[in-house]
Amino acid sequence: MFINVKGRGVKIDGMVFPEGTDELTARLWMFSRSVLDGYGKEVTADKRMEYLVAAIDLGFNCEGSVRRVIWNDWTETILQECIGGWKKKNFIGFAGCSSSGKSDGVALYGLMEYWARPTDTFFVVMSTTKQDARMRIWKSVTQLFGQAIEKGCPGKLIDSDGYIKGVDPKGNLWRNSGVVLKAAGKQDADEAAKELLGIKNPNVVVAADEFNELGIGILNTAFENMTSNDRLKFAGMANPDKVSDPFGELCEPEGGWKSITEEDERWETKYGVCRRFIAEKSPRIVEPDGEKFYWQPDKEYCERIANRRGGTRSRGYYRFVKAFWCPDGAANSVYSEAEFLNGCALELREPSWDKHPTPLSSLDPSFSRNGDRSQMAIGKAGMVNGKTHLHICLEQQILEDITDGNVPMTHQVVRQWKEYSIDYEVKPAYAVLDNTGAGTPLGHVVDLEWSPATNKINFQSKPSGRKVVFRNSDCQYFNKNSELWIQAKELIRSNQISGISKETMAEMVEREYHTKESRLLRVEGKDEVKKRLKRSPDRADALLLLIDRALSSGLLKSEEVQKVSGMANKGWSKVSKTKRIVTSSGRKMRITRAGKIIR
Repeated sequence: MFINVKGRGVKIDGMVFPEGTDELTARLWMFSRSVLDGYGKEVTADKRMEYLVAAIDLGFNCEGSVRRVIWNDWTETILQECIGGWKKKNFIGFAGCSSSGKSDGVALYGLMEYWARPTDTFFVVMSTTKQDARMRIWKSVTQLFGQAIEKGCPGKLIDSDGYIKGVDPKGNLWRNSGVVLKAAGKQDADEAAKELLGIKNPNVVVAADEFNELGIGILNTAFENMTSNDRLKFAGMANPDKVSDPFGELCEPEGGWKSITEEDERWETKYGVCRRFIAEKSPRIVEPDGEKFYWQPDKEYCERIANRRGGTRSRGYYRFVKAFWCPDGAANSVYSEAEFLNGCALELREPSWDKHPTPLSSLDPSFSRNGDRSQMAIGKAGMVNGKTHLHICLEQQILEDITDGNVPMTHQVVRQWKEYSIDYEVKPAYAVLDNTGAGTPLGHVVDLEWSPATNKINFQSKPSGRKVVFRNSDCQYFNKNSELWIQAKELIRSNQISGISKETMAEMVEREYHTKESRLLRVEGKDEVKKRLKRSPDRADALLLLIDRALSSGLLKSEEVQKVSGMANKGWSKVSKTKRIVTSSGRKMRITRAGKIIR
């Protein structure tokens, strides 16, 4: 309730403000306080929202405003989620379709937090680059500030620096509060995280736009290390893409990805909450006068995305319309995230073995095929509940000291790999390394430093020779690289591999089949991946080497193939219309009569 008290100023819900205080200032004060001074009455979330909406109307929806706020359900939801329970730390993921207004809504909220406490607040705006941000969230910030300053909001915009200076307690401009724009793409993420950690203001709001393209260090720093701030609000925004990227990490349900479906629009996460904005349910579509929300998606937009992206079940439709993580992945990808999420592949706890397992080790050196780093993996293979199983115990980058002139780099790598392997009691016969190209000399060093019994694999060498039917034709793998990348699919789907990290999964789902049509099943090579993604999938290669060693040594056998074989022997193949292909190595694959491999 608002009353203008003669001689004393305004009165809102029993709180009387000093003479000369206008309603806008009073509303901002009421919005920003955890406890009302003099009364000790806690502000509810609904009341805080009431004060915020009133302040926004007074500041932006007034006569002569150059930047109005058009109210709709999505904008109100964003503000409500940002308010939350007014906790010390509040982490929110806004998964929105295109043009949902998520960036604009968070920009509005962050600016209002600053306006309410201009000496205490730092509003940090992050995006992939400053140039990208100026086209999206920073554009909203500067437009809103242009109107706010006309209504008395303190500060000074220095747009060339991406900065709005705050004010000290005496009203003088300073850089110890305000609004700041930071580039936080993967190449700038470490520096941005350091700068974020240095902010000690009592009140901090972080808006991470296009969060799936930012570095994961931003989230880790904010959640684990920003402990000196009285309040921290972190809002990540993106069109959902991969569960393994930073935005997927922020939005992962508290009960795991299998605990929700695409029908859920809000859920509790490991960090806070996630809220979806689905184009098919936009206010422009569902409200009678929805056309006044002209910037939001309409039915034509949804149909256009479906036509251009491959239908309503395509990855593009899920990302830009449904605002949900696609269950099937990209059409040309060798792996989809669903294959990892539906089983135990990401389960990091070691299983209970039926009997003592056999340890294995693998090494993918950086100099074998122009990798970015030398990566190794260690696993254990054995029986779990009567089935063969491989658990990944360690994924380790091997550090190389180029300043050590006494020990050649190859010997440094081999010695570290050997030490890790011995710690896990790996015998040389169960160790394998990539000796493709420049890695060939490394094999000789391994023989010298450890044992000639270690196994070497050339990714460009010939495959094992197994034949499969693909598109009604007899096919073989193009090379060993293709065989290594494809053969693990059935094992992951059969819940026979666990302990895979999210970082490794991210590398695996990015690998694609080769674009060149051929009767040979072909996966793109490492050089092609590096050219396309600007990074090397070294973690994935180390894992696939480990899987191949477990298969070739007989420690791991596909339960999916055995199940299909047994069903085929009972005449099930006639019902399911599948064929059973027995390879020269004794392994079997399910192949449809339409010519597709069931992997």
